[in-house]
Amino acid sequence: MSDKKNDTENIPNDHPRAESLKVRLNIIDGLKNLIVTEAGLIAHGRGEAFDYLIGEKTNKNAIIAMETAVKAILTAKHPVISINGNVAALCPKDLVKLSEVTGAQLEINLFYGKPGRIKAITEALENTISLEEFCGTWQTRPPRDRYEVQFKRWLIDHLARTTRVMHNSGANHRDYYLIHFLLRRGYDQNHNLLPEKSRLFLIDLHRMQLRKRTPYRWRVKDVAGLYFSSMDVNLSRRDLYRFMTVYTGKPLRVTLTEDARFWNDVRKRGLRVYRAEIGRRKPALARTPDQQAA
Repeated sequence: MSDKKNDTENIPNDHPRAESLKVRLNIIDGLKNLIVTEAGLIAHGRGEAFDYLIGEKTNKNAIIAMETAVKAILTAKHPVISINGNVAALCPKDLVKLSEVTGAQLEINLFYGKPGRIKAITEALENTISLEEFCGTWQTRPPRDRYEVQFKRWLIDHLARTTRVMHNSGANHRDYYLIHFLLRRGYDQNHNLLPEKSRLFLIDLHRMQLRKRTPYRWRVKDVAGLYFSSMDVNLSRRDLYRFMTVYTGKPLRVTLTEDARFWNDVRKRGLRVYRAEIGRRKPALARTPDQQAA
C-alpha cells in the first residue's frame, strides 16, 4: 500500500491544479488497494479531462444536479446512496456522515467483481464489517455476556424484518448472503456493542428485481441464501425460530404449520447450495425446525 498522505503532501498547495492532483493520487491508491478497478481509473481520467476543459469549476448545471439529488434523498421514503469504488476511494468518511445525517442506507454497487474488493471497500467505509466476517467469529466464540446476546438477537430481528419488508414490497435481492450486509458497530463508553448505536446496510443491490409481488421461488432463494451463509456461525435452534417468527409475523407454531412447505424448500435449497459451495460435510443447521425440536 502506498503512503497516500505523504504522496498528497508532496503537492504544493499553491499549485494551480493541486486539488485535482490529490484526487488523482487517491484514485491511484484506491486501485492498488482493490477499491478501484482499471475501468474506474479510466473513467476518472475521462472525467478529469472534461473537468479541465470546463475550467475545473462547478457550473450551474452541476449545482442544479446536486440540489436535485439532495431533494431526492431527503424526500424519499427509503433513500439509498449507491457507492462505487471511485467514490469509496475519495470520500468514505463523508459518505458515512451523509448516511447518518439523511438516514439513507449505503449500498455498494460493484459492476466489476474482483476477489477481495467488497472487503476492501467495506474497510474504506469507516467502522464497517461484513456480517459474514462479524458472525464468523461466533463459530469459535459465541456471544456470551448480555450485551453480546442482546446484539445477536437484534441482528437476527433486523435481518428478518429487512427480508420481510423487501419481499412484501415486491422486491428480491438474488445475492442474499451475509457477506452482502455491512455492519457499522456502535459502542457505549465501556465498549459494549449497542444496537441503538449500530446500523446494518444491505449492499450489492444492482441485481435486485422489483415486481408487484415477490414470486414464491425468489422468496425461497433469498431466505435460503441467508440460511446457507449462516450454517457455520454457530446459531442455536432458538435463533432460527426467532428469524422465522419475525419474518412471517406469526407465532412459531403457526408458521411451522401454515408455512411448512416454504421452510422445507428453504432448507433443501440452502443445503444444496452449501454442499455445492462448501462440500458434503454436514453443516450445523442441516435439520428442519421440527426435526430440531424433536
